[in-house]
Amino acid sequence: MGSPTDVATFPPSVPRMLQRARRALCPTCGAPLALTQDSPQLECCYCGALAVVERRLRKADIELVAGTDPALVARPPTPFLPAHALVKGGRTHGQCPECAAPIELDGAADTLAPAPALHGHFTCAHCGVRSKVELRLAPEAAATLGGDGEGARAWARFDADVLEWTDDALAAREAALRAELRGARLAAGAALADELRDLAVRRVLRARDEAALHAEADTFEPWDVLTPWRERALVRLMQRAGHVGPDAQRALIERMIARVAAAAWKHDGARAAYVRGVVRAAGAALYSPTTPAALLDALGFAQPSATLKLLLEVAEWALAERHDEVARGALAAAAGALDFRRGQFHIWRDRVDRAAVAEALMYRLLYLSPPLVAWALDQLPRWQVADLATVAAFVEDCALERPELAPLLRDAGLARPRAAQTFAEYSAHLDLVDALRLTTGPARAAVLRGRTFDPEGFDPAEDTAPVAAVLARLFAWLSDADLARDATFELARVIAAVQHRDLPAIHAFVARHWAALPEHPRAVYTLVAADRGLVCVPDVAALLALPLRAEAPAGAFAADVARHRSPLARDYEATRIEDELSAAERACQRALEAAREGGGYAPSDTVRYTHECALQSTWLEYRALRDPRFKDVLARHELAVCALAAPRR
Repeated sequence: MGSPTDVATFPPSVPRMLQRARRALCPTCGAPLALTQDSPQLECCYCGALAVVERRLRKADIELVAGTDPALVARPPTPFLPAHALVKGGRTHGQCPECAAPIELDGAADTLAPAPALHGHFTCAHCGVRSKVELRLAPEAAATLGGDGEGARAWARFDADVLEWTDDALAAREAALRAELRGARLAAGAALADELRDLAVRRVLRARDEAALHAEADTFEPWDVLTPWRERALVRLMQRAGHVGPDAQRALIERMIARVAAAAWKHDGARAAYVRGVVRAAGAALYSPTTPAALLDALGFAQPSATLKLLLEVAEWALAERHDEVARGALAAAAGALDFRRGQFHIWRDRVDRAAVAEALMYRLLYLSPPLVAWALDQLPRWQVADLATVAAFVEDCALERPELAPLLRDAGLARPRAAQTFAEYSAHLDLVDALRLTTGPARAAVLRGRTFDPEGFDPAEDTAPVAAVLARLFAWLSDADLARDATFELARVIAAVQHRDLPAIHAFVARHWAALPEHPRAVYTLVAADRGLVCVPDVAALLALPLRAEAPAGAFAADVARHRSPLARDYEATRIEDELSAAERACQRALEAAREGGGYAPSDTVRYTHECALQSTWLEYRALRDPRFKDVLARHELAVCALAAPRR
């Protein structure tokens, strides 16, 4: 077997994302981790969780009938389950996924050592179902509280320990600890201080008077070290927060739980262990119909990288169990975790790996139900992924693994928008479409759409030699069904550059291919080079007959996602962008209606309206460079302006 990145060595029926990246998702935070170590255990570099590497059998649902066209893929249904459901359902490596008959895997099942069957297929001798081997990460036994085999007995001992302390015993022990603390050295003093905090937690958990609980919580300082006892104490604090009055709840969450969750940032050397403890405690406490929204928000704000996946799984569980308030609270907390403008004065928020958070959420799309896919797409401006190659590989994996989701991602803009300022930069971007060796149309379209040429961002001293090659490549892609739409838009942007400088290569290209160019690039050239004698008169009737917005992809899954886009936890940011899109679409429609009436404006209004159109074009160009959803609106607007100008020639 070749190296993990040698695509040619793997069977074509294996998803290329698994071939090229050999990634698996952290079972705690969802971050994609590279499986390159010859070790049965990995530690997540983002949340610190420990996971074991499993080789398991899955139904061979990726069976390419011919070539690599997703439309020709025959696949039985494969369930996409959240991590907590997978763990409860048991592990499936070494068993037929259909009849559970044991199957012998070649090579060691607990290492990453290359084995002939690692990416191959098996046929079950009992039921005849074909299976493929894949790698995944599963939480260690100790990743959940009680995973040491004791379970309920450990919790019973903890609760008995809390209750057996009387008020007098707590006071006496506190006095003794404070006396010992006065003469202790630094390391010993930290341990004694943590023990004093244990006493404070015992008082809080025993308190029946909410005023006493509030007073004790106000003076609490977070532990330096999280032990198993303290993790269980944190679970009980989270659970109690759902059963007290508003004032006591606020004290518990803000003064105790939130401080503990954020304290991990103070412990650089032991941060991973601290975060593991917080996430383990949250995983044991949050699946409850009484979980307060403020608790979910505090955890998401303090540890966005580590808790985002957990918050989404809590939302999935709450929606399934019809606990709507908990679902809304979990999604609002997840949105807060993605909003890095919030808490800008908290120094530790600047240390969050935002790229890891974005990639973790992108990979979660493969497993989310339609309501949460709708939520994630609404939140896209907050979590777009910076690396375009990573996005392309994910979209390719999605096109093969979950084809009903791939069309929804085409126009979503998973990649963080970036404008190409020079022809050389944009030419290098077009080279990337071929260099990544992508085999599915959606993935190639995602790369092309990931960068837009900015006709106003030029350097007067730049070399314009790449212009002809850029135009030729975009023109060739007009015949590619997957790339034609984006190639048309990009051709219009490149042609618009002649408005700011003389580019003979563009004039020669347009003159040579005028009849074969789509209407949008011809309309742009008519507007920016009116003196060249080439005139495009858009078909206003046809444009008015088109819907204001491109129709959503067909299929039950897409319809289910669209149904949840508006009502589900849509926040101010998503609503504002939707309102801007709708306003721009209505402005385009008014311009087209005016063009249908022969201009629709008295001569005295022409100058004013032309100025309004120019302002609208400038604003839309700015938005289209930063949000791909505005590209279609900009194209429609430029056609409308060209149609409006036509009667006055």
